[in-house]
Amino acid sequence: MATETETLFTTRDAFIPPSTLPLLRAESKLFWSAWGGGIGAKSFWMPKGGEARSALEAMALEVVNLHYADERMEEVIGAEYWVQLRAPNRHLPNKSQSAGMSMHFDKDEAAFDEFGIWSHPDTATATYLEDGGAPLVVFGTESEEGIEGDEGDEDGEGDFDLMETTNSQYSTPTCALVAYPLSGRHVSFQGNLLHGVPAELSCSPPESVRLSVLVNVWTDHQPEGVVRMTGAEIRRIKGWPPEGQVTGGESLARDLRPVQMEREERGGVKLEEHIVGETAVLPSRDILKKAAEKKGREN
Repeated sequence: MATETETLFTTRDAFIPPSTLPLLRAESKLFWSAWGGGIGAKSFWMPKGGEARSALEAMALEVVNLHYADERMEEVIGAEYWVQLRAPNRHLPNKSQSAGMSMHFDKDEAAFDEFGIWSHPDTATATYLEDGGAPLVVFGTESEEGIEGDEGDEDGEGDFDLMETTNSQYSTPTCALVAYPLSGRHVSFQGNLLHGVPAELSCSPPESVRLSVLVNVWTDHQPEGVVRMTGAEIRRIKGWPPEGQVTGGESLARDLRPVQMEREERGGVKLEEHIVGETAVLPSRDILKKAAEKKGREN
């Protein structure tokens, strides 16, 4: 029986076979050049059961198959996917803008902007194509407006920790996932959880590139304005078909190892973007340990 924390977060290493990482990197960089910029990129749609015309579309389908390989597949409508690239940018005034992303909830942006309705994907995921950059931090804080349809309302072993307390109400929050980028690593979490990329937790060299593919699985509806790529758009990124598999290599599922969340700010890491009642102080000893391990691999 799955534990409470296992239903919130999962991680998997080597999700992308090394032989196909170059293809996905190339398509993702072309994607970012065409539709990226600022803090995010335009997203596109991949319907369940559709035929993949690019490596990115194939990956979106594999993410669906990984997380819904049972009777729940009937609930799936499709997947929304996009690319995030974080790299040094001398035109931006601070590190956070070029290396990180503020805390947020994934939602149907058009529905929120037009109608004020918050609706969330069933599952949110991030898959890393490079080793560099700041970690994905996901708190066990749920959107107050709830999962999908309720009105009102990213990222080897030893590189992530689950911080947990005994409080059963997520709004405190009770737990957090810190996942440092590693090529081929796949992270998934419940689609209505608070998450972001705190730049101050990066332990990579300043010139590092953080490249990830985000795939959100929707079961309630197709997000407003998110449509499938046209043939002309596919040709802008196309490196298809690959010689080998896009995903589905010998993935290594890593166990999340819970540690006690610091209750006092002293001795812990308080994020620059601290939100009272929604984010929490992270155990500094664990963050520093993971940062040191990551630097050791890069040297």
